[in-house]
Amino acid sequence: MKQTDLLSEQIQENEKEIDDFFERHLHIKIRHLLRAIWIIGVVMSIVGLVLYWGTPYMRGFVYIMLPLGLFGLLDILWDSILSHGKDTK
Repeated sequence: MKQTDLLSEQIQENEKEIDDFFERHLHIKIRHLLRAIWIIGVVMSIVGLVLYWGTPYMRGFVYIMLPLGLFGLLDILWDSILSHGKDTK
């Protein structure tokens, strides 16, 4: 009886460790994706604004890309506020 209890406890601990690992891994992947969106948004906003003065057809392009860049910037700022003073491993 004690062996089965010990075994089920070890299984639960292993499942928790696996869940924690995947949660951290997924969190890191989401951070990279959001930073990539931010970089693309900022670069495309700058390109769109430069082209906007050349042609009025780029107006929709700028209206789409500028919020993406701002969203990414706010996300990075929010993440830095939340992780201030914490050890991020």
